[in-house]
Amino acid sequence: SKRFWKVVTDSLSPLKRRRHSVEHPCYVPRLRHVLNHEFWLTQYRWYIYYFQPRRMKYIYFILLIQQFFKFRITSRSDDDDNEECTIPLPPTFSFYFANNAAAHNVLGATGSASMHVRTHAQHHHHHHHGNTTTTIDENEERDGNHNKETPLTMLEIQRMLAFDVLNMNPTTQRAFNRLEYAQFIYYHFVHRLAKHKIQFSDKSIVRYIEDCLFGKNCSLHERERVFKNTVDVKIFDKMWNAVFRYLHQMTYEPFVIWMNTK
Repeated sequence: SKRFWKVVTDSLSPLKRRRHSVEHPCYVPRLRHVLNHEFWLTQYRWYIYYFQPRRMKYIYFILLIQQFFKFRITSRSDDDDNEECTIPLPPTFSFYFANNAAAHNVLGATGSASMHVRTHAQHHHHHHHGNTTTTIDENEERDGNHNKETPLTMLEIQRMLAFDVLNMNPTTQRAFNRLEYAQFIYYHFVHRLAKHKIQFSDKSIVRYIEDCLFGKNCSLHERERVFKNTVDVKIFDKMWNAVFRYLHQMTYEPFVIWMNTK
């Protein structure tokens, strides 16, 4: 019998052609399946890494959301407000962020400035930062000079959280509960200082995320906001849908071509 791809195209409906396309030697599944399958996601990550590196931030976000989704699974058997479950960063992050130099720009920090924020939060001192850290320390320690309308600085954000937000290496970063994971994603992809900030034409996406994190406090100035005790597991659903649509539009077709020509 003839192979499927040798059959005249109008012999099967589009739905049936899609159903049997897995037999095609050049088959590439839909992007939604690519993102949820270990093999295909690995191929997709390498394609973005080598051919569209400026879009790697979307890969980081997707990997984090896959981990964050596990809180939704645990909440089905436990109470929704249960924050005891902790989940680590994606193991793949060890490839991208095991070298601190690769992650030193997170939250808009650069060079020794970012390293100083990290070490300050951990109560360690590294002598090689020199005068740069002294200047940052002098400027950012003057909390009395800030009024409620002054945006938070990097050092203040780091102090405010219960974990080292600059550390994206899963081998050295501890596991997070649901609220901490949401904070980690927020300060890396949504906050104004985020190095991997994802821009949205629909500003309601950011408002929804901040409403889930801060509740009624989200309308206040940044310095007056207080995190809620827990967050909805659906906090990043709208953001994920927007990222998926963008990736489908900008990366899926060239990814399929690459898979069929490499």
